[in-house]
Amino acid sequence: MAKGDKSAMVSGAGLLAAFTTDLFKQVRELGAPDENLHRALSDPNVIKKFAELVADLDVQHITLEQTSHDPTIDLEVQIRRGQYKYVDPGIKELVPGFFPTALLPKSFALIDPCKMLSSEEALDLLNRRGYRPATFVELIALGAANRQLGTQLPVISLSPGALTVTGTVLMLAPFDGDRQLELRSGSGITWAWMTRYLAVRVRK
Repeated sequence: MAKGDKSAMVSGAGLLAAFTTDLFKQVRELGAPDENLHRALSDPNVIKKFAELVADLDVQHITLEQTSHDPTIDLEVQIRRGQYKYVDPGIKELVPGFFPTALLPKSFALIDPCKMLSSEEALDLLNRRGYRPATFVELIALGAANRQLGTQLPVISLSPGALTVTGTVLMLAPFDGDRQLELRSGSGITWAWMTRYLAVRVRK
């Protein structure tokens, strides 16, 4: 075994021991018997929930604040409210002119995997974590409500057809301290490590 691998294992073992000690302490402070913790640590459902909690540490949750009580939103108005430096003219061909306000989610997740991913890998990651990619409409609505979104780091919406040859991705792309609303090809692309993926939780 390489020296570096052995060092990593020792470090990991120490971290795990400290975590277990603190976990037992917290359980006892809550007045629960140690047996409860033994049962939890042998329960696959508990382990899965803990793993999902750890995985979600790279997720930023954003609430969509509705500024209008209209039953429908006008996508062209939403794009103007976003005050983008540039808007890809092809967007209007891919999104409906109007959209029912009630169908917009109230909460979004901004996922930061901290690594380069292809569109296929990103979609698979979202699915395994219990998320779906935000739609183009949802990204436009959130971009209008949050004008800082996408000014520092790129935020993308992966369309269901992003993996096809003609598939597209909608991106809030940083530009000179501001942002642009751009269409990008989703096929054969590897997204930069700083890319954030806008998503909606579908599995609790």
